[in-house]
Amino acid sequence: MCRTGIRTQPTGGQGATSRHQARSAMPDAPDCPRCGRQGCTDVDALVRALERAREIITTEPIASAVGRELFPGPGSDVKACIRETAITTRHPACSVAMGSQPDSALDEVLRVRGVDGLRVADASALPRIPRANTNAPSIMIGERCADFLLAQSATPTPRR
Repeated sequence: MCRTGIRTQPTGGQGATSRHQARSAMPDAPDCPRCGRQGCTDVDALVRALERAREIITTEPIASAVGRELFPGPGSDVKACIRETAITTRHPACSVAMGSQPDSALDEVLRVRGVDGLRVADASALPRIPRANTNAPSIMIGERCADFLLAQSATPTPRR
């Protein structure tokens, strides 16, 4: 958008609210899951972010330094453009609920309910998407899971 060749790129999703679901096609066997969207409400947030970026870019002192909008272009269908071009930032999170409720996929020590010996130790166990990079919280979850495993191995198990 700028004459200098710098591109203004509005971003959104720091607080995404859309929910998606992955289900196995076969209830008794793990296979490639079928994924479905439960309402892509984040598109509206991205439309607002793009509209706000347009407001900022057309206000002085920035306006005098900006050329023309190249993409998606003035008068374009912003919502359709976002639906066609928006991509993930490769930081999926919050997909595996953790808690004491029986419908939570993970218990309080990151064990997958109903699957012996399996734990989840990544950003999918987070309750909310962080408003920053997911690396540090993921490291913390991994460290905490290691603590749970060490505590479990320190507890003697009765022999059968």
